[in-house]
Amino acid sequence: MLIYVTTQPTNLAFNALTQVTPVKRLTDREQEILRLIVEEFTTMEIALKLDISLRTVDTHRKNISKKLGTKSLIGFTKYAIRQGWLNNYNYR
Repeated sequence: MLIYVTTQPTNLAFNALTQVTPVKRLTDREQEILRLIVEEFTTMEIALKLDISLRTVDTHRKNISKKLGTKSLIGFTKYAIRQGWLNNYNYR
């Protein structure tokens, strides 16, 4: 049996890493809230910044989760990266 080791991604691996699962379109408000979530704003900070209730932020977060098919911050961040939202993000 031969085993090949390479540092170059195979087409299969590359496709798996770059494949974007179709998601339902996020509303403008959901996009705004998702950007703030990814920028590490807390629910309270988002509510204060947008002058909305904590419950409204939580509702938007739940709707975003359903549309993206993820519940984690990592899933939200992956979506934001695919959208190009973090190109100018100031990493601290």
